[in-house]
Amino acid sequence: MFRVLLRLITQGLFPILTLLCLAGLILPLVAPVPIAVDPRILATLAAFFFTVFSYFHRSWEAERQSCQQHTQKMLFDTRLSSEFRANLEARKHCFPEDRPVEPDHYFACLTAKRNEDLTDKAARQRRQSAEALRSLLNYYEFLSLAVLRGDLDDDMLRNTIRGIMCNLVRDCHALLIAHQARNPRAYQHLIALYERWRDVDYPGFPSLHSRREWQARLFGMDLRVSVSR
Repeated sequence: MFRVLLRLITQGLFPILTLLCLAGLILPLVAPVPIAVDPRILATLAAFFFTVFSYFHRSWEAERQSCQQHTQKMLFDTRLSSEFRANLEARKHCFPEDRPVEPDHYFACLTAKRNEDLTDKAARQRRQSAEALRSLLNYYEFLSLAVLRGDLDDDMLRNTIRGIMCNLVRDCHALLIAHQARNPRAYQHLIALYERWRDVDYPGFPSLHSRREWQARLFGMDLRVSVSR
């Protein structure tokens, strides 16, 4: 809210007030129009508004640069993170990219245990794959919250990770719906940012708000499952 107010003041209110005061000073010099306000008052107001405008503009510019630097650091740290790369690899074992994640399969993998058809190693791999996918979703949920709050630069991230994030949300669409069936606030920031970033003209990224359309077209199954997050 503060950032929106700061931008409104910086880019709109004070420049307009400054111009109005300057117009009040210049107009009598151009045309013999009587001005009811003392020119000295107008000059004082113009100087005041310009000073305030300059202060807010510098504050906004400093905050914008800080946001961009923080975003760059986050991108570099993520790329160099061994844990993040390990999650990407572990996810592929049971949930390869560009393939829809079925909620029942995901929760079965998340609680996989050794049985007659499953060894300890296979069960552990399934659990690790499901946990890696959950970690990725939680990471992008946190990132989405930061973008929506203005803590990270929207344009920079849109130009670097938009396709990666939108592909993940598309693959996990049914899983996200299953989570929200139990808790409507689950991954709400991730979904909100996806709706902002997705290409509305590209059928590969349909809106998550059209849940039944997704269900019929991609999965053909009932997604009303019991979910515990």
